[in-house]
Parts: sequence; structure tokens; C-alpha cells
Amino acid sequence: MLETLIASYISTLQKDMVIDYAKKQGTILDEKEATIITQFLKEHWKELYHQETACFKIIKKSLKEETYQKAVHLYKEAIKNYLK
Repeated sequence: MLETLIASYISTLQKDMVIDYAKKQGTILDEKEATIITQFLKEHWKELYHQETACFKIIKKSLKEETYQKAVHLYKEAIKNYLK
């Protein structure tokens, strides 16, 4: 059931939603980073849902180190709060 809800949400995910979420979490994304993260989430959400984190390597070189670290941290927090 949760997987179906996530799939529905991801299908509507837009770059501005990613920017707004990051801002609420204390991170400012530039347009390029927001585009990269949005596309990454749309393509790899199932892997992340199943806690297969190797896909993070795909975006590591495309993001500023601080942004990458914050993304990984937020992912780990989400897993802890919602999937465990």
C-alpha cells in the first residue's frame, strides 16, 4: 500500500516541490541540482524504497558535496521514521 502511495506521489513530483522541500530542510538548491535530484527520484525511487542505496553513486558527482551529504542524511532519516 505504501509503495502505491509513493508511486502516485513520485509521478507528480516537480522540480519546484524538491526546491521547496530542500529549503524547509535548510538547504538551498540551484536549478541544476533540483533538476538532477528530481530526475533521480523519479528514476530510482523503487531502489530507495527497498533501501538499495548504491544508486546514490549516480548523483554524487553531479551535486555539491554539501548537497549530496544532506540528501543522504534526509534519506536515512526518512527510512528511520517511515520504514522501520
